[in-house]
Amino acid sequence: MNSYDLSHLEVMLVEKHGYMRRLLRDVLRQLGIRKVRDCDNVDVALEMFQENPADLVLTDWSPGLDGLELLKKLRQSDFSSNTFVPVVVITANTESRHIYGPGFRHDRISGQADYGHPGLYKNLFCN
Repeated sequence: MNSYDLSHLEVMLVEKHGYMRRLLRDVLRQLGIRKVRDCDNVDVALEMFQENPADLVLTDWSPGLDGLELLKKLRQSDFSSNTFVPVVVITANTESRHIYGPGFRHDRISGQADYGHPGLYKNLFCN
């Protein structure tokens, strides 16, 4: 098995629930990522990114935290210093009406290609 050195990565974590931020920070640290900045809303995330862009952004997508709006703003060249930053949108939504919403198709503006939830993929590919 290959080993990767992820210690140089800087990750920005945007999640509204403190316990989920702690859990995700712990997972990232287990992967060797030491530089993790986190916050609980899009406005603070945008300020953080402008001050010090991250190598990777993990963001929640739920009522009260619109990770897709953050993604779109990060992709705007007049706002963002790195419009190509990889962004992973995380959601606990498992109902297909939430996942197969209007953004499911590839969106050229935001650069997002797909939504997913581990349970959805399990149901789609393991049955």
